[in-house]
Amino acid sequence: EIDEGFRADSGLMPQVGMRNYMAALNRTFRSDSSWWNSFTLATGMGRFEKIDGELINQFLDLGIFYSGTRQSNAAIFLRKESERYLGIEYDMVSSMGMFSIKPTNNIRLSLDYNVGNRIDYANGRKGNRVRTDSSITWSLNKNIQTSYDLTFETMDVEENQLYTAFIHQFSARYQFNTRLFLRTLFQYVDNSY
Repeated sequence: EIDEGFRADSGLMPQVGMRNYMAALNRTFRSDSSWWNSFTLATGMGRFEKIDGELINQFLDLGIFYSGTRQSNAAIFLRKESERYLGIEYDMVSSMGMFSIKPTNNIRLSLDYNVGNRIDYANGRKGNRVRTDSSITWSLNKNIQTSYDLTFETMDVEENQLYTAFIHQFSARYQFNTRLFLRTLFQYVDNSY
């Protein structure tokens, strides 16, 4: 049983006493075109409930995936979701997406986003969240790789800003051989509430 002193960050607590149902349907189109390799249309749905049938979470996803030249990939998903928390059912809509490309042999660029409704679990309210993750990876040679990642997230609840967070991370890795590497990370976090 979970009480007020429970800390989720102190370890994994498996969820028991629940059932889940999931289904997905995808259709992939392939091409020998010079600018695209494949497009996939996808839909999926799921429902998580307690053993007695009470809703925990249910969702419906619609999405499209793209794979193309220069190892480029993109995806956009739309999600309609219902989640029950502290006895209240929240209806939410969100969009998720990603894009990555390798414009040269030694550089990879990527951008992920997630925009839409989320629950403020600390106060039991529905809000709007925006999250982006961007990165650039540069392989200087076969042994040295550097990367810079920027994560931005903000959440508003009832027209007021709940928080804004920026996480900057730089990493450098030296690969000695296939089994041994040395990695250094530098991280700067800037949060405002």
